[in-house]
Amino acid sequence: MKKNKKIIIFFVLAMLITGGVCGCGDKKNKNNATATDAVSAELTTESTGENGTSGKTMDDDGFYAINDYVKPAGDIANIMIKPSVDSGIYRYLQAEEALNRTGYNDTWSRVVVDNTDFYILTETLQKAERPGIDDTSEEDETEELPKVVAIDPGNQANENIISEPIGPNSQVTKRSATKGNVGSTYDTNEYEINLVYAELLKTELESRGYEVILTRDTNDADISNKQRAELANSSGASVFIRIQMNYSSNKELSGTMAITMTGDSPYNSRLYRESYHLATRILQGIVLETGAVNQGIYETNDMTAINWSEIPVVVVKVGFLSNANDEANLLDVEYQTKMIYGIANGIDSYFAN
Repeated sequence: MKKNKKIIIFFVLAMLITGGVCGCGDKKNKNNATATDAVSAELTTESTGENGTSGKTMDDDGFYAINDYVKPAGDIANIMIKPSVDSGIYRYLQAEEALNRTGYNDTWSRVVVDNTDFYILTETLQKAERPGIDDTSEEDETEELPKVVAIDPGNQANENIISEPIGPNSQVTKRSATKGNVGSTYDTNEYEINLVYAELLKTELESRGYEVILTRDTNDADISNKQRAELANSSGASVFIRIQMNYSSNKELSGTMAITMTGDSPYNSRLYRESYHLATRILQGIVLETGAVNQGIYETNDMTAINWSEIPVVVVKVGFLSNANDEANLLDVEYQTKMIYGIANGIDSYFAN
């Protein structure tokens, strides 16, 4: 009996010791969870409740409805046009900037920016308080942008080999104007198709109440890239949009692209944010209307007309003349209509916000 009693006591002590060790192990693992895991868990748990997504209905886009506010877990977070890391970045969400979140799934959070749905990786977010509403008279007195748009049909029939500075105070020079590229399948002259799209866009925008200035209305013009920017600057326009086509040695490349200056441009970096905003709006409009591949926004300080601009400026590369399917679409009247609607919708969205 004494021997059995000792065995029982030893067994009980062993169980108590084992339980204590396991408990410590669980606590250690919890404390070592990453900050990202903690943020994701907070957003998921607090949004869905104890029962997770039980009882919630997923919409057609694959998101559960929610109505809360989020901000970056770090310094910034990427606001994406679509719920994909390969889609274009609309802009960056800055630290302490809170956005209304209207939906979520396992990976993405849907947020509202400028009255439009965009997407942010949930792991880059944390909960935020609802921003206070500033009901001051200054907010009510914010002036709307004049609905005046300058459009430049890129290139021209007459090449101009005279060099000009690529930007104010720049020692770097480039040719004043070129004919542009020629389609690889249908021999489309870029300078001609640029003017077609510019005139169609002018007509569409005017029907929506805009005043539109074209830098050229004929293919026989002789206007340098610097002069085109100066025309836009003096026109009273709120934005400057250049219409051009793309070309690549890779014949498989297709789709639409926008070009702006860089954020540290030595010529007009002050215009970067608004130019980028305009570019993303236009790309979004084009992709929604045409289904074209979004080639994103290319930033450069080497384009003369961009560098001399004193108003927000975007080069819209409508399609690739080097791609047979793109070139065929660019010549198709129905596709042209969709493309023009897309660009105009993007411009509308920019002016509305």
